[in-house]
Amino acid sequence: MKVYAPFLLTAVVILLSGSSFAEDEQSKPQALLERARNLSDIRSPSAPAFRLKATFTAITRDLVTLEGTYTETWVSNTQWRRETVVGASRRVEVGGATGHWLLDSGPPLPDEVRRFSSLLEISPSWWQEFTFQPTTDHEVNGVAIRCVVTLTGENYERYALCFYKESGLLMQTTMPKRIGNRLGDYSCLYGNYQKFWESFFPRDLRCLLEGHRKLEGKVVELSLDPIPDPALFVQPAGAIEVGKGEEHPIPPRRLPAPDLGFPF
Repeated sequence: MKVYAPFLLTAVVILLSGSSFAEDEQSKPQALLERARNLSDIRSPSAPAFRLKATFTAITRDLVTLEGTYTETWVSNTQWRRETVVGASRRVEVGGATGHWLLDSGPPLPDEVRRFSSLLEISPSWWQEFTFQPTTDHEVNGVAIRCVVTLTGENYERYALCFYKESGLLMQTTMPKRIGNRLGDYSCLYGNYQKFWESFFPRDLRCLLEGHRKLEGKVVELSLDPIPDPALFVQPAGAIEVGKGEEHPIPPRRLPAPDLGFPF
């Protein structure tokens, strides 16, 4: 089963008020988020071991186009391995029961490339820490979507999530990215959802910074891997141990439009 949406060539601006809302209204955005996580969480405690491979194209700050591959072997939250390769540059991350290790070799990978692995964690748990505004419904080129934002900070900065109303799958996230001395809107769109095990996982990903293409990825393999090589999860020689906490983004200054600019 595949889930698609049509093209959208123009943006639609969503404006939400900063008015207060009742506690029962807060439960609706959290329920949307939890549903999206449950639908796409291929890394849940009950999920089977898998192997994922993706190709991607990234455009750096200097407008250099880079092509690379990303490979992940996952058994559990305490046994996984991720490898990102672009030319002579290589990053290996290994998670084990006693630590999380990182090994970089070759020229440093730019931010856009290093960001790719985290974007494949659909609806990470720290989203639930936000206090959301009431949901709003929209229709774009015949596609019904449901969006929520959070207002934080002294300037009521906003952080956005949009879901397909019919399926509940995640359609778009909005994250912050600094551009010089200001914050820009970094939006990522997820599409071409396909069934894997008991979940639906996107095969296509596109990210834009202020409307300019920065990263595109395609999952070319997602398959069961019941007996992965144990050597994959050994601490790599020369690797450093890194913290286990996830970095939380700073909310952007404004909410961009849902952008269905590629086929879902």
